[in-house]
Amino acid sequence: MSEADLKEASAPILHIPTCAGAVVLTYNLPGSLQLKFTPDVIGDLFLGKIGKWNDRRLSDIIRE
Repeated sequence: MSEADLKEASAPILHIPTCAGAVVLTYNLPGSLQLKFTPDVIGDLFLGKIGKWNDRRLSDIIRE
């Protein structure tokens, strides 16, 4: 609802989410390498603080 719609309502409006979506991190590395993402690494990926595969935080979580 827009701010105008909310102001025109005759009673307070309570927004309740009825579904949730998922975001999945995918990668394509040669070989059978596995990444064990930690919450701080995931956050930094989405914030753009990690932008290259040679970042130490990624190389520390790669398992062969």
